[in-house]
Amino acid sequence: MATSAAPVDTKKAERRSLRFDSLADVKAEVDRLAAGAVRPTGNWTLAQAIDHLAAIVEGSLDGIPARAPWFIRMLSPLFRKKALNVGIDPGIQLTGDMTIVLPRDDVTLDAAMARMNRVFQRLNGGEQMAQPSPVFGRMTHEEWSKLHMRHAELHLSFMHPTD
Repeated sequence: MATSAAPVDTKKAERRSLRFDSLADVKAEVDRLAAGAVRPTGNWTLAQAIDHLAAIVEGSLDGIPARAPWFIRMLSPLFRKKALNVGIDPGIQLTGDMTIVLPRDDVTLDAAMARMNRVFQRLNGGEQMAQPSPVFGRMTHEEWSKLHMRHAELHLSFMHPTD
């Protein structure tokens, strides 16, 4: 978690409305935010949000050595379509094995951007996202793309440009 003493209730925090139509849109917004001043209204810094997003994209390419709890996996067909097409609700707490994709408190913006740039270089080079999701199981490259867009909308919605 970021440096704030008490965690922010992300279900009530101020958020921007975002909608990405491509992974290129996600990358453009990340680059824009990283180039200026940002006021976060959630529990993470911009660096932490970018690092987390990059970790999930890496996982869709290389695999994530974790699985969501069994009851989440059993219920995932009920919310898969919403997660891919509508969006992801704030306030989800990752526990157990899933904490592997959480960012470090001390991650720098330079390190997070370097990680994000590496995964986008791989995608732009033609690598396909084909690893199973720890929540949804088998997913196509197109489904992963949608999930990454919705996931980025969630986390970047807490980042407000100030310039």
